[in-house]
Amino acid sequence: MVASGLPQRNGHRHAAEIANMSLDILSSVGAFRVKHIPDLPVKIRMGLHSGIK
Repeated sequence: MVASGLPQRNGHRHAAEIANMSLDILSSVGAFRVKHIPDLPVKIRMGLHSGIK
């Protein structure tokens, strides 16, 4: 779990920052291989919650 704008506020860029970070993590995980099971792909699930009611 992550939060945007902590410890320094980033204005109205919360969603963009979290989305960019998610895409960066996704691209990194796509190239990641576990040494003892290199043929098994690593799967990751991501979700965003705006907090708006």
